[in-house]
Amino acid sequence: MDDFTRRAAATDRLGLARLLATHVRELASPAWLAVWIRRADGAFVSADESGPAAGVLHLDDDAVTSEQLWRGAHWDCGLRAALGERLALPGIPAAIVPVFDRLDHPVGLVAIGTGSADALDPALRPRLVSAAAHAGVAFEVIRLAEQLAERMDFSRRIDRELQIAREVQAQLFPAAPPALENATLAAHCAQARSVGGDWYDYLAVGPRQVALVLADVSGKGVHAALRMANLQAHVRSQVGSTPEDPLRALRQVNRLMRERSNAGQFATMFFGVWSDASRRLNYINCGHNPPLVLRASGQVEWLQATATVLGLFEEWECQLGRVALEPGDVMLAYSDGVTEAEGDAELFGEERLVAAVRAGRAGGPQSIVDEVLARVQAFEDGAPTDDLTMMALSVR
Repeated sequence: MDDFTRRAAATDRLGLARLLATHVRELASPAWLAVWIRRADGAFVSADESGPAAGVLHLDDDAVTSEQLWRGAHWDCGLRAALGERLALPGIPAAIVPVFDRLDHPVGLVAIGTGSADALDPALRPRLVSAAAHAGVAFEVIRLAEQLAERMDFSRRIDRELQIAREVQAQLFPAAPPALENATLAAHCAQARSVGGDWYDYLAVGPRQVALVLADVSGKGVHAALRMANLQAHVRSQVGSTPEDPLRALRQVNRLMRERSNAGQFATMFFGVWSDASRRLNYINCGHNPPLVLRASGQVEWLQATATVLGLFEEWECQLGRVALEPGDVMLAYSDGVTEAEGDAELFGEERLVAAVRAGRAGGPQSIVDEVLARVQAFEDGAPTDDLTMMALSVR
């Protein structure tokens, strides 16, 4: 999905539909193609005013194209012929690919023709489904932006913008950590302002494997929050395309950030892949604060940088670090707001961080996060200057 992600700069629904149409043409080289996107009024508008089935459709009003369309088999069922007739397509579509938003609501439709009644090459199916999934994410961002604009009141514009931005940004963080057999996870982000540039996430990358991501975008406030959202989109799309190769995925993330960021803007990131069966953590530390590993024996290790920051350098290489964790070991990744918190003209620092992790380890990862957060906030005496973001892993 690299090309789609690289060019995914659509700012409205119709622009997104046209972008999706361009990408599908490059993937499948169809004889004809029809792409629709849902408008705010519920109707579907065609991406091409002069192409097949141009115009506006009210698909939900037709029994043929209701539940069966959105939930049926879109590759080889009789629906393809019925839909081709219903939409006045040039022929029987070889594939019908629906687009859903993150709430599983239908927001778009792709009909592909190959010049025959045969279904599309099965090898293209996962790529088309992936393209539709990325379009669904982009649609959600556009819709949230539309909702933000609609809800603004001029007299309270600044306050309202920040409130909605905080609500939107909160949705970008995972609701809960994944359940693992050999480890437990916990994370938290305490923002210094209404919105911030820190981000953490859990991404499924394989059987019993989960990517642990913690990143910090340069800058503060709304601008940092927007760039953080872009970084999240880049990471999710690239890791989703090549989950087995994090080095390649992050190289693409670096390129995308450099292309779409102003000079001097960058992000640090810790990206670790936890293999639950082997209790191994493979990681890439992109100029981020070194996560702390506290062994069951009491020994302390630091997972140092294996790459430079993201988005700053055109020539960017990274290496994979590896660490085996045993039962009783804990790992804490954190943003620089933790160790660089200021109090009485000194920084919180790594020594206090280690002490906090030691104090909280007996209660598990959530206890570690809570202990570190409480100590940093007390150290700052209620005057935070940066976001405080942590992710803890405790090995059973």
